[in-house]
Amino acid sequence: MNGNGSVYFFNLLEMMPFEIISVKKKGPYGDVRVVDADADGSSEVLLGRVGARAKGNGVIVIDTKTAEQGYLDTNKAKHKLLNRGMYRVIQPEVISNNGKLAYMILMGSNIIISDVDSNMADGDVAPTRFSFNDMFKDPNSNTVILASAQSGGSAIHIIDFDKSSWKKEFEKLDPPGKIQTIISNTNEIRKNLKNFKKPTDQFESAKVYFMTESRKDKSATAVINNIEAKYDNPIFLNGGHFDKENWDRSSMTSEVYKNKRDRRMKYKLTQDEVLEIITKKHNESFGKGISYWGGGHGNDPYMYQVSTTMKGLDIANGKKTVLVYPEVEDHSDEFKFVMNDLILPLADYAKNKNGNLYMRNKHLFWQADVYTDKWEPLVSGRYASVFVPAMEETTDKSMELSFTSRLGLWASGSVDSWGARCARDNASFDRLRQHSNQTLPNHFLKTMVYSISSGAQYINNFSVDQDYMSLLWELIAEGALYVPKRSDILSFSPVHLSVNNPDADYIQTSSNVKWLTFFKKDGDNLDELAFSRLNGTWPGAPLTEWDFSRYAAGAKERRLNFIPKYNNGMVLITPPQNGIFADKNAVRKPLVDNIHPWYKNILKEYHTDGKKYMSADGKEIYKASEYYKVIEEDIKKNAALLPITVSGNVGWVVAQTSPKHLRLTLVENGYINPEEATAVVKFNIIRPIKIVDLLNEEEFKESKEGTTEIKIPLGGFRFIDIELDKAL
Repeated sequence: MNGNGSVYFFNLLEMMPFEIISVKKKGPYGDVRVVDADADGSSEVLLGRVGARAKGNGVIVIDTKTAEQGYLDTNKAKHKLLNRGMYRVIQPEVISNNGKLAYMILMGSNIIISDVDSNMADGDVAPTRFSFNDMFKDPNSNTVILASAQSGGSAIHIIDFDKSSWKKEFEKLDPPGKIQTIISNTNEIRKNLKNFKKPTDQFESAKVYFMTESRKDKSATAVINNIEAKYDNPIFLNGGHFDKENWDRSSMTSEVYKNKRDRRMKYKLTQDEVLEIITKKHNESFGKGISYWGGGHGNDPYMYQVSTTMKGLDIANGKKTVLVYPEVEDHSDEFKFVMNDLILPLADYAKNKNGNLYMRNKHLFWQADVYTDKWEPLVSGRYASVFVPAMEETTDKSMELSFTSRLGLWASGSVDSWGARCARDNASFDRLRQHSNQTLPNHFLKTMVYSISSGAQYINNFSVDQDYMSLLWELIAEGALYVPKRSDILSFSPVHLSVNNPDADYIQTSSNVKWLTFFKKDGDNLDELAFSRLNGTWPGAPLTEWDFSRYAAGAKERRLNFIPKYNNGMVLITPPQNGIFADKNAVRKPLVDNIHPWYKNILKEYHTDGKKYMSADGKEIYKASEYYKVIEEDIKKNAALLPITVSGNVGWVVAQTSPKHLRLTLVENGYINPEEATAVVKFNIIRPIKIVDLLNEEEFKESKEGTTEIKIPLGGFRFIDIELDKAL
């Protein structure tokens, strides 16, 4: 994941390298250029690092003649905008700068120019708004071609460094093409929202909690203030995290967790100082409540001692407290200590304190680890009002799975709420090519519209452009974006897949998503799994025919499927409901009793351990590469039992909003490469008497075949009201 790596030198057409140079400074490195930087007739190899600026971005310079290694430290360059953004691939080149050879370094949305024989601290910095997906130096001129902007752009940009005006032109660059269309389409939605009136018979939306929205942007703050003055939904918590507690762990019986620390954090506060901060945050929350990190981040769930966190819940005095636990994952038995000493005691205490444990886990936790014995109390529904399953999906490639897994736990009654998150590095599925510095967060906006219209209530977003994202808040406040209860949704497939006793290979391969070194040419790469090609070997790889992501979700590759299609309905991944794998002592009700009455008598359950399928009594075992055909056929056949199905490159949700009205939310699903889409809506059993876009009032007609086509604008979404001839 973060290895230094080596550079291998080959003679032309030879199989083995004649020299290997180990890179001395820590990587990873995502860009390689071969140049003659000092014009001495021999080449230098330039390696650009990948990652956040805080981790020390820069360029390794390897002299092929002497094998000496130098380092261009971009942290020494002086410009406040260099700190803007994260997860960038440092891309170096050599150009002529006023007649002198100079390094030209593309760093996110910035260009640094530093003469080859000078110090990087003397470099000239040119910032612009957008970051770019790649660059290419023309070998026959002093020009560099920038690929399209990361936020969905469609234009290339040519910089001629012989022109004295290049810097001013770059700083003012406003890419034409798709970027402008996205902005225009978003503005059109905002304009139409001003004239929208919520239907008088619309059910009340579920409450949405924005946990970490920044109020630093004046225009965004004005929107928040207006919403809080006029509406009770959404709710803006006072969020963030602060320094950690320095407390005595000597009595802990787990040596592993006694010694765990997150090296990125500062452990310096006393208990009283922590409680003082919590008190202040509540006082500044306008009575709405707070959210903060309780612990985790892959290393240390004990950033605060349990008694401190409990006293913090007492201070809340009934106001909302959301404790965020990122990356709390450990497959070993050692984690039982954490469950019994920290997680479950806090869950018990939070039950009557209006507290939530927001479990921001990674990879396939919510359809793998959660079904191990350690997490049985959560799955049973014993703490349904406390636990909020959420995700941290950096460099993952299985979003269509994590999405339906959280929905499945919610629909089954294991939890009463679920959460969603957008962060900078969500846009990366390959650790070595993290072009994740989007500055127009259209991909965030679409993901949130899709997630919240699917019932997500706890939102933990990374702030990028709050003015742009404020549209989301207004859509919820005005009621155009309907937030359903689980019993409102009518786009769940009647077919669901239950997970029991997850296979060890499945858990292991679904958790190692970053390293690229697992592939074995002649070995078992676990292609036979029901959920396959999940580890770091497979970024962008085509899916197997029998993979659930293909036959159920409609995905083709292991990429960024944040807005999955599920054309035959959302196939939920659930706790076992029937047979020997079902928990007969579970507190939660059966799935069928939690969701819409429409599903009574039409649900069909299949069983898997992540690797293979099995019968409900456990006596029959089926190979994933064969049995998938049975499930796929059932999914297709049972889609006709849904009121509506939708095909096309869109994410879609159907929810009942009143006795005779359905809300169809359609979201264009090109995550970082948006395109205009067409949704083909099929009416199966119901008969609509009116189909209208709630924002622009465009009406649609049902064809003789029982379908209608709806265009979804580039980077956009639509809220369609469907009036029925009779109440459901």
